[in-house]
Amino acid sequence: MVQTRSTVRHTEWRLQDFVVPQLHVASNQPFLVQLNDDEYVTEDAAEMHQGDLPPKTLSKLGKCDVRFEIGDGNEAVVTTTEDVFSFEGWTSLDPGLPEIRSIFISIAQALDGIFQDNVNGFWWSR
Repeated sequence: MVQTRSTVRHTEWRLQDFVVPQLHVASNQPFLVQLNDDEYVTEDAAEMHQGDLPPKTLSKLGKCDVRFEIGDGNEAVVTTTEDVFSFEGWTSLDPGLPEIRSIFISIAQALDGIFQDNVNGFWWSR
C-alpha cells in the first residue's frame, strides 16, 4: 500500500438555495468527494450485479444505498446569468494512480465497502 499525506477540508457546491456538502482532498492530484444517497443509487447498484464479480461483492452491492461520487478537485465551475452551471474541461483524476487508488481503497476498507474504478475497470472489496 502506498503511503500518502492528504489534507481534507469541508466545502460545498451551491445553486441558489440548493447546497451539496463536499470534501476537498488536497493530494498530489486533488479531488472532491460528495455523498449521494438518492433513491436511484440502489437501482444503479442492482444493475452492476450483471458483471462477473465474486459473490461477496455482489452481496455488498445488493445492500448499497449510498455512494461517494468523486470529481476533479481542479475543475472550474462557470455559472451563467440564468443560474445554469457547467464544468470546464475534462477531469484529470485517474483512480489508477497509486496515491489515488490507495486513498480510495483505504476509504472502502474503513467503511467495509466497495471501490469501483470505472476508468480503468478495477474493483476492490474485502
